[in-house]
Amino acid sequence: MNIRHGLHFQLGFVLALGSPVLQADIVFQESFDNLQDWTSTMYSDKAYQAIWFGDVLPGQWDTVYQGGYYDPPAGHPSLEILSDNSDKARGGTGKSSVNWREHHINPNFTNEWKSNSALGIHLDKFGGGYDQLYVEFWVSFDPNWTHSNGHSKVFRVFSWDESKDFWQAFAGGAQGPLFLWDYSYSSTYGVRNKLSFRGGPHGDNYQMTSENIGDLPRGLNGLGDMSANFTSDLVGSTYSGDATLQDKTTGTTLPNSGTISHEQVFGRGGTWTKVAFFVKMNSAPGAKDGEFKQWIDDNLVLETNKVEWVAENAENKMVKWNAIGIGGNDYWVDGGYSNEDRREEWYSVDDLVVSTEILAGNSGAKKAAPNPPTSVTVDQ
Repeated sequence: MNIRHGLHFQLGFVLALGSPVLQADIVFQESFDNLQDWTSTMYSDKAYQAIWFGDVLPGQWDTVYQGGYYDPPAGHPSLEILSDNSDKARGGTGKSSVNWREHHINPNFTNEWKSNSALGIHLDKFGGGYDQLYVEFWVSFDPNWTHSNGHSKVFRVFSWDESKDFWQAFAGGAQGPLFLWDYSYSSTYGVRNKLSFRGGPHGDNYQMTSENIGDLPRGLNGLGDMSANFTSDLVGSTYSGDATLQDKTTGTTLPNSGTISHEQVFGRGGTWTKVAFFVKMNSAPGAKDGEFKQWIDDNLVLETNKVEWVAENAENKMVKWNAIGIGGNDYWVDGGYSNEDRREEWYSVDDLVVSTEILAGNSGAKKAAPNPPTSVTVDQ
């Protein structure tokens, strides 16, 4: 007899080790540990790979956008999920998503984003789109991570129209609304909290402005991006007051002025940082009542409940959140390296959870039970 269960169970009972377990509103969970070894070039060297093209993706993941100058044999695949990388997994065992950024200078295109390691999943397979989503994951950085000007896209959540390229994030493209979080470092201003907001539906009203988000400490630039600091921009950044973060080099609270280093927020090599986001769609096109929240190590650092994710549009169309991605492309030309150095550095993402509710440790919300395996098989 075979008993098979899907991944999504909303406040129901699942069979786990012979005992019923109450399952909170978990949509998707990924530890990477039980996935087969996989890299972004193991089965194909195409930049855009997806299961709907017949490509091989790990586990429940649907698509990858990958590539770089130093792909094998010159260097690493831009994305690796390998048992050999257990030292880059949380706890020092198992697997994680290891994303490699490349330093490369193209004299003919100095604004080029080079390496790309975006891994995506279409959440409709777990029951359709969602009015709100909470996503948490852990991130760790190469002990030899270079502190120089650069950006790496690490996480995104969005609505996908299901008809165009999954990764088309621009006006008229397949994504929108969209939220992106980048790792960002400035040689002048230190480590940054880089947030990108894009409107919808699906490539319409794409460029968001400060008028569309409300109640965040900094305004958006012309692209809809905000580069916040981890000092004064945490003052009054939540509705309950100032946000506080621990300085991981001293154990004290980060100051509200000055320049903050990479290690102060993310720790030295081998340190894991928990990052989480909550997005809630606005109630109707043009309504300024959507939500956005960000946590770092379970500390709420930013929030607003005045987001116009979907603006007024000719079809009066509303959409839902139905896709996420980890990783992305990298912009890194500083650091003192030459192309001959073939410099590569990694960051690792592990223990990702997607839920329709804010999980324990964040604003006192309910605690989620461990997620069941993607299938349970009993043979007799």
